[in-house]
Amino acid sequence: MNKTQIILVLLLSLFVLNTSKAEDSYVRFGITQSTADMQAPSYNNLFTNNDDSVALTLVTAALGYKLHPFFNVELSVSTGLAEEDILQGPETINGNVINYDVTLETTLFATVYAVGQYPILPGLHIQGRVGFGYGNYYRSLYYSQQSGSNGSEGPEEGFGVAWGAGLSYVSGQHGVALFYDTLPELDIGGDDVIETTGISLLYQYHY
Repeated sequence: MNKTQIILVLLLSLFVLNTSKAEDSYVRFGITQSTADMQAPSYNNLFTNNDDSVALTLVTAALGYKLHPFFNVELSVSTGLAEEDILQGPETINGNVINYDVTLETTLFATVYAVGQYPILPGLHIQGRVGFGYGNYYRSLYYSQQSGSNGSEGPEEGFGVAWGAGLSYVSGQHGVALFYDTLPELDIGGDDVIETTGISLLYQYHY
């Protein structure tokens, strides 16, 4: 079973849960302001500035189902709005001027969460969640120097654990949620990784 099939199975499973008892279902959508931190020690021989981060804005949607007053299951999907520079030159190394540009574009984060919640005030719940998900970035690296130029581009993807915590307030059918999340880490080869964290502000509707 490939990655796309896995994601489709997860979507279908949650849809079945969602339609079995509509009054316990909800949708969320909004914006996630994330930070992608690329730690790339394999670039030590090329760049001195090889550990850097970039802010990325994501559009997030979620579908959830309340299994118990203190426990939900939720599928969250996020995608990016634009490509951003994460590293950019020029840089002088051993007297050689290197012009370089490393960019990232978020194409997809899809995560299934188990959500624990506890009421602290009427309508206000504190929530913690842990899950497993799929992440995908499109990365490009191009550089030029006196001896010539080189570069590469393509998708970076992987599965990993995600977790987060936040608050959810609901009045009637409408509500709002605020979360801090650590999204699945992407292993991009060797010891190089991309770690992504984000703060989400989401409108939610219960039906």
